[in-house]
Amino acid sequence: MIWALLAAFLFGGGTNSSASIITQAMIDQMIDQVEMVIVDPKRANAAVDNLDVMGDEIKNFNKKLAKSGKELGKLYTDHESNTMSMLSNLEALNTEWYATQQRILDQRFKLKNSISEDEWNKIFSDSEATEVLNKTQNDAP
Repeated sequence: MIWALLAAFLFGGGTNSSASIITQAMIDQMIDQVEMVIVDPKRANAAVDNLDVMGDEIKNFNKKLAKSGKELGKLYTDHESNTMSMLSNLEALNTEWYATQQRILDQRFKLKNSISEDEWNKIFSDSEATEVLNKTQNDAP
């Protein structure tokens, strides 16, 4: 039950959440595309390194998510805790999720600046990440 609540809060309606979530599967797909599109091994490795940084951000957040799930489970079973304790933890986790996604997007702009427009278009032409990444570009300040 607590995991369902946590997932619903994070991915469906926390105060900072949106539909633009970059996942590890998307990163993996981007890495596959980079390896096919960028023929210069040095430039391809640099692009993959950039994507690896994004993947590390996701892995670090997932660890925090697992830890917070345990904490929320304890609060849920503790009869002395109150709703505000749980909401406070959920809000902190949501804020961290948002910050993680922002750091990933910052890396994405570094990637875009390090490859040609043609390479970018080829890498993201068939990627499910394309819609998310293009949407965030339009939303960027």
